[in-house]
Amino acid sequence: MRALKGTRGTGGAYMKDIVYLEGNIRCWQIAATHPERILYGDIGKFDITNERHIRALQQLHILPESTT
Repeated sequence: MRALKGTRGTGGAYMKDIVYLEGNIRCWQIAATHPERILYGDIGKFDITNERHIRALQQLHILPESTT
């Protein structure tokens, strides 16, 4: 299913899959009763300002070793 995203449909709008919105709503519904589960959505994401994250990705050869 797709939904109109952008303006009020008078121009400049485009279609967006509604599944993203529905999934987002469900995430926050489950977080209401199980807040610890919201962190599961961040598995695989990393913080580019966190040196620990950077080092771990460098050790896995996902990011190149620092030259500085």
